[in-house]
Amino acid sequence: MPPANRFRIVLLLAALAVLVGLAWWWSSPEGAEPSASRTSDGDGRAQLTGLEAARSSPSPSDPQPTGSASPGSQRPIRPLAGRASRDEEQPAGILEGLVLSTRTREPVSGAELLFDHLGTLHAVATSATGAFSFRPATEGEYLLTRIAADGFFPFAPEWGYSPIAFIARRGQAIGAVTLWLDEAIDYIGVVENGRGERVPGATIVGYPLRGVDASEHRGDPAFTSDANGEFKFRLPSGSVLEASHPEHGRDRRAVDLNVLTHGRMLFKLRADAKGGGEGSLSGIVVDGQGNGVPQASVEARLSHSASPGSPAIGSLVAATVATAEGAFELTGLEAGTYELSATSEGYAKGTSSGVAAGAHGVVLTLASEVRIAGRVTDADSSRPVVAFVVLVSEPGLSRHPVASTSIFDGDGRFEVGNLSASTPYVVNVFAHGYATSPDMSVTTGSETDPPRELRIALERGAKLVGSVRAADARTPISGADVMLEGHLGEATSAASIVVSAETDPLGAFELLGAPPGLRSIRVSARGYHSRILGPFEVPDRNNAVVGPLLVELSRAAEGEEPGIELVGIGAALRPDAEWFVIEQVIAGGGAARAGLSPGDHVLAVDGVAVTVLGFEGAVQRIRGPEGTQVLLRVHRDGPPTDVAVERVRIRG
Repeated sequence: MPPANRFRIVLLLAALAVLVGLAWWWSSPEGAEPSASRTSDGDGRAQLTGLEAARSSPSPSDPQPTGSASPGSQRPIRPLAGRASRDEEQPAGILEGLVLSTRTREPVSGAELLFDHLGTLHAVATSATGAFSFRPATEGEYLLTRIAADGFFPFAPEWGYSPIAFIARRGQAIGAVTLWLDEAIDYIGVVENGRGERVPGATIVGYPLRGVDASEHRGDPAFTSDANGEFKFRLPSGSVLEASHPEHGRDRRAVDLNVLTHGRMLFKLRADAKGGGEGSLSGIVVDGQGNGVPQASVEARLSHSASPGSPAIGSLVAATVATAEGAFELTGLEAGTYELSATSEGYAKGTSSGVAAGAHGVVLTLASEVRIAGRVTDADSSRPVVAFVVLVSEPGLSRHPVASTSIFDGDGRFEVGNLSASTPYVVNVFAHGYATSPDMSVTTGSETDPPRELRIALERGAKLVGSVRAADARTPISGADVMLEGHLGEATSAASIVVSAETDPLGAFELLGAPPGLRSIRVSARGYHSRILGPFEVPDRNNAVVGPLLVELSRAAEGEEPGIELVGIGAALRPDAEWFVIEQVIAGGGAARAGLSPGDHVLAVDGVAVTVLGFEGAVQRIRGPEGTQVLLRVHRDGPPTDVAVERVRIRG
């Protein structure tokens, strides 16, 4: 049987703290999509301790759709391949494809898709095979505003903020489109104290992901662990749960890949961990004339906290939607300072830094947006690429995402808004079967200038081939997820793009569109410890084949919590300005043995500055063969020093 060639692209705008040598994952939502640009959850307002997952849905009678997404998004975007053809009998083209379950990859029948065009909604439903066919009557931009099906969490961003746009053009048919829904199933949560003992009576609060309407599945957001320290919950991927007990402390976890794979979430309560506090912030969002901006999305990210066990610096800790007058309030904040940001359709993001918990009367001003536009083509044929994602980020090591959009357009054209005037950005594009486009530096014009026109040609990239088997029995593992770890040109950061494939019954896989350079793959399968393999070199030529790669997974013992195996230094790093900050050192890892400590700054890897390597390049260079050493230039109190750190095998 040929290797499975199912392909998924997931834009994860998350994980500012990266576990180099332990894992590359996220423990609190940062920007899920990642990602990537949905802004709210639920119909109405739900006050949740520490994070307000609120959504206010203004009337769709007068939306201003753009197809671009607001920057605060949390959900992954999974646009797949699209295939263009001509059908001259169609006055405004066709969009056809499938709706599939993200968990089982099975078709979702009876799903309703709503497209918004100039304030008018158009509905289509999937057949028993999960297929849909949307045939608009007039040309123009149609925003996918909702996908809903029984037993699934609806895709339901705010009006005008849909990150998926179909550009309907006469005679153009786009097929082979795949859309995804998260299945609303029960997961098991387990709460333990610092000694590994089960904790009954713990309180767990769920923070549903903004941009997914979990209201009809969420119920009461508070859970209580039973006599065995367990509880059941039902929340979409990327959502956050915080467990607490007055005698044992707190822990916060995300519904991440590990939970989706194994169906369990383990909390390790720490007495020094801080959760939501009693502080609050309030203010108003206004435009350039001082008028309140209705239904603006407002977020708070932690910029400083003296409390041990606080979320990582830069983590999203609170979010809400402003009132019709532009007023907002964020509650459940611990003592510290925050960066506040506000976004709304037709405006650039407004921010205010260094805002202390307890501040009131904060004014967030939104300037008129500036837009960029362009066309995406195949580098070999110069033909348009018809399905792709455009990501706009801030320049620098952290590369904070600003806006993104998913496009289905037979001409390969795109337009992205919500950008500030005269501001530098970095633009990347990715699509099925192509390597991510190299970084394109762009400086926007003034508010009165026409959109900057970009031309982006995508290369095919390399193909990774290999197999996955059990380490003990040497038998193939079917249905394992194989993911190329986050890549974004040559300078990946908090915005990581993950390309994945699934193994077939013989354990074989093919993964398309790998960009050149040092890369790693992460392999996960239910009942096994995940493994990160790499780095390995991907050649800089189209259609190169890398492999065969052999990945052996260790079986998790009964009752054992599955972990992640890899070779690295055992430290959690966070990009900050022109260096990495060590957030955590893992006991027994090379970093701990070398005397590195939380708060140390990593300036260079093997003599190359991290600003030159970029996020992805630095992470891959830090990894390497077991028993070898990597040279890190570290700054603590005095002058920077070079520290040799051994790479060791770790299971985290």
